[in-house]
Amino acid sequence: MKYVFRLPNASEYDLTGMENWLEEMALKGLYLKWYRPFLCCFTRGEPKRVRVRLEPNPRYTLEIQLSDEKKEFYRELGWSYACEIAHNALVFYNEDPAAPELHTDPTLLADQTRTLIRRKKRDNCALGVVLALGAILQVWYISRYGIPTAHDLFSTVYLSLILLTGLFTLILDRETLQKLKWMERNMEAGITPERLPTSPQWRRRQRLRGVSQIVFFANIIFAPFLRLLFLHPN
Repeated sequence: MKYVFRLPNASEYDLTGMENWLEEMALKGLYLKWYRPFLCCFTRGEPKRVRVRLEPNPRYTLEIQLSDEKKEFYRELGWSYACEIAHNALVFYNEDPAAPELHTDPTLLADQTRTLIRRKKRDNCALGVVLALGAILQVWYISRYGIPTAHDLFSTVYLSLILLTGLFTLILDRETLQKLKWMERNMEAGITPERLPTSPQWRRRQRLRGVSQIVFFANIIFAPFLRLLFLHPN
């Protein structure tokens, strides 16, 4: 196969974690072609040790993600543009270990990183509001009608599953947000954030986050259909 598909192994807001993962995939001969929140597409190539850098680039859908002039400028420095990640960051590859870094002045990226932080806070707040409303609905229903009967048990259990997976996603997203804040503070001070290997514990938490996020949205999408099957099995 020319293309290989994988679940993301890091959040789109976990810039260094994504860089580490993409470098590991390149060692297997897999290079990122496009990224979606729940799926990544890689092209097959020669296994190589490359450097991957993500440039924070929060934008809206109608904005230009990267001009041809800027692509050419980066190419002259040895960095080839791969794709964009969720309107949040640009992915670059470099096969030359001696080439200069993509950015040598971290203060230039501080504003873009702050925008990412605000975007992540907004997303977390929106998810928190949805979860709070769902929990209030559950408590109100039980207090008004008592323990659900078999007829309504499916709805109650399913809503509880949605709330639990959403809460788990929110808890893990707070860790990613703290990591972004640490990067922004270093950039603002003119310090290039130290690029540390991603720990096995962090990888496991990010994988769990990805799975819980998929379950959360799948529950929301398919719950009405499953409810119909449950209530009308024939």
